[in-house]
Amino acid sequence: MSAVWLMNSFNYIDGFGSSGIHFSVPLVSQLQVEESKFTLFILFTAKEPLYKDGYAGEMKIKPLPLIWQPIQHDSYWLDIFQYPISAQDGLPPATRIETIREIARRLEKVRPRAAIWVPVSSPGSWYLNELRRLRFTYPPNAIMPVGEKPVLNDFSSIPFHQQALLPPTFPLARFEADQFSQKAHTELTVLRTVARLGKASAKEIAAQSGISRAYASRLLLGLERNALVERALVGKYAGWEVNRQGIVIAHRSWNIPAGVSFAPFRREQRYAGYRHRRVARLWPDWLKTALRVKIWAAWSEPSLRPGFPDSLAWGLWLGQETLFWLEVDAGKKNQYELRRLYTRRWKQAAAYARQQDLPIIFVVLAKPWVLSVVRPVFRSLPEYMAVLLQDWRDFGHLPMPDFGFCKYRVVKGA
Repeated sequence: MSAVWLMNSFNYIDGFGSSGIHFSVPLVSQLQVEESKFTLFILFTAKEPLYKDGYAGEMKIKPLPLIWQPIQHDSYWLDIFQYPISAQDGLPPATRIETIREIARRLEKVRPRAAIWVPVSSPGSWYLNELRRLRFTYPPNAIMPVGEKPVLNDFSSIPFHQQALLPPTFPLARFEADQFSQKAHTELTVLRTVARLGKASAKEIAAQSGISRAYASRLLLGLERNALVERALVGKYAGWEVNRQGIVIAHRSWNIPAGVSFAPFRREQRYAGYRHRRVARLWPDWLKTALRVKIWAAWSEPSLRPGFPDSLAWGLWLGQETLFWLEVDAGKKNQYELRRLYTRRWKQAAAYARQQDLPIIFVVLAKPWVLSVVRPVFRSLPEYMAVLLQDWRDFGHLPMPDFGFCKYRVVKGA
């Protein structure tokens, strides 16, 4: 087996120059490992700690995953800290904004006049706009596309203007995966997916990770060898469950500060029966098979505040950025309750799409009798919304969307 040289991607920030450029020293020296080993596991088992506690005055503080980047405005300085994120790192916007909020709280305790600048790497506009919609007012924060420098009007509130700034005395430490190979990135994606789902089958993990089931199974075996996931029974299927070490690595890869209670935000946001949840988790594969959608990101049971779709996919269809909202129904309500429920939900989805200025494809996967009951409620649809009703037994098939109309399909003989 050949060997590769890997550099630890957790950087411990020692200090800064007057220009605001940060200097970092790797916490772990170069290590020689076999190619089959999971890259991040080396970081977890290294002798030196990934995060070193520091002090701000006399207060002990955990390192913050930030980069100090002061900005000059006229003759004054703005005390700015960067928190770069990616829209494709496995966290929905409502979950990511909670991370930003917690980091802002901690920063305010040690640097009361500081502001946060969040550069967002995103293939489309929706994720960035959703973060801006959900953001808080104070401490000041600016959510910007990568490569764009914020001006005063971009901040949620005006940052403090100061005549001089001193470098931060508290520790800064970030996880950066830029030096990882494509395989290591994919391994990390799979680990993050299992961390969010908690317990899932290989097929569900593959669908949420955007890779084939065979490839996901091979990567999961590697994660198991490195004690990051364990085998588990998921409904009637053999599956996988993340363990404590896997959660620690996933949290660090998301640049979540140590000590944050993140599980309530990381997990799927609603309880559902197994069949219901399995259909929702396989939604990305269903979409790609039926409509040949290019999916940028997908999440089962995310929170949109307001609104809790059973699954949400975001991607490119026919050259246009589009949202794909899924509702799964096992038919446990009566006819009156179903009609009232889906009247409310499609109008909620339509209002959300109008607010985001994006087309939306609203899909109901359910038993045939449920589809027959709810079909009449989808009337007077807006021109930016298409509704598809599909038998949930017919995997990989959907009617062709027609915006402004509802399309219906069931398995023959049902």
